[in-house]
Amino acid sequence: MFSGLMMNTWIAASVVAVVAGMTGFFAVLRGSTFAAHAIPNGAFAGAAGAGLLGINVLWGLAVFAVGGALGIGALGRKARHDVVTALTLVLMLGLGALFVSVSSQYAEETYSLLFGEVFGVSKGEVLPIAVLGAAAAAAIGLAFRPLMLTSALPEVADAGGVSTRRTEVYFLVVMALATSMTVPVVGALLMFSLMIGPAAAARAVTARPGVAMALSVAIALATVWLSIALSYRTNWPLGFFVGVAGAVFYLAAHVRGLSPAEPPGTVRRHRDMKRIAAVALLVLAAAGCGGAGGGAPPEPAPTAQAGFAGYEWSVVAIGHDGKRTPIPARYSVYLQFAPDGRFGANDPVNYHFGSYRRTGDGFTIGDIASSLVGYAGADPVTLLAIGAISAFGKGAHATATVAGDRLTVTAGGYTLTCRRDGAQADFPPPTPT
Repeated sequence: MFSGLMMNTWIAASVVAVVAGMTGFFAVLRGSTFAAHAIPNGAFAGAAGAGLLGINVLWGLAVFAVGGALGIGALGRKARHDVVTALTLVLMLGLGALFVSVSSQYAEETYSLLFGEVFGVSKGEVLPIAVLGAAAAAAIGLAFRPLMLTSALPEVADAGGVSTRRTEVYFLVVMALATSMTVPVVGALLMFSLMIGPAAAARAVTARPGVAMALSVAIALATVWLSIALSYRTNWPLGFFVGVAGAVFYLAAHVRGLSPAEPPGTVRRHRDMKRIAAVALLVLAAAGCGGAGGGAPPEPAPTAQAGFAGYEWSVVAIGHDGKRTPIPARYSVYLQFAPDGRFGANDPVNYHFGSYRRTGDGFTIGDIASSLVGYAGADPVTLLAIGAISAFGKGAHATATVAGDRLTVTAGGYTLTCRRDGAQADFPPPTPT
């Protein structure tokens, strides 16, 4: 769990959580939650445009996120803020739909930005994420006092020479920077949950700005760490755990209906702080227990190799060069073995079909053919899956071991850990279109 691509996952997710907690605090305080939702979703268009041009999607995200923030800040002076935000979101989503429709690149990498791919963060993406995260955190720290003043007392700020308009544009640009490095990890749709949920929970239990921001960061870290550990062990979507954890923290903060206006230092405030801290500790402990196992749960004793025939097996992890990488379900990587000897294998880009023959320790591939879709992306999980499925070429021999509902297949230097889907049946492998 802490080697190979997973180290990139932990580093990137931790940076994202810190920045989301800091930015979300001011988004909740300033009532800018709609903008926090619109900017990352609109920035999806920038990712699609970057894919069309063949450049790093982070730069496309940054350009469109900052452009959307400047548009909202500038036009918000002449119209209602929520109307301008909605129109900016619609415009950018329309451009994103156009870019995706005219792009010849495989769309899986672009669409993954909607839901995130924390397990697919490559080494080359960690540095840009860290740089953008540090820039966003530094920008918030430098403008902490003006942001607090314009958020809590805008009239006093204007009277004192602190422009609320300029501060608003400044904050939206910072939020755009945070979006650029957050979306590839948790996705545009879930970044809103990570940014708003922890901050709202923190604001509910303390009125002290510094304490609330620190608590928001702590809750965001606990959320992503727990979500990664549970998603890794269960192969359930990361977004499910991010959303549920955020809701649990928020409900824990509001379970007694404490008013945010209650002054700090009261007995009820202290009790709520203890309650939310206890939930955070439990979450961190659960994440630690999830990581202690170092990977998948123990498997039952192996059974006869022939037990794989007649099933479809979803690939949940691939081992290669001493590293084990989880394969999220949305990549749709699977193997099929019909009882009559027909074979099918799917990677994120192509479907492969042919025949197989069972042997004493596994199976041997016969004739094999595949669809011929090209892939020019750089998603490490996609490339790993393509390489693993390509190992099942004509004449390739694979060892196979069945243990309960798990199948372990080794071929061409790759080890595929699979989970059985459905009941045994004489299904025909699908014909590629």
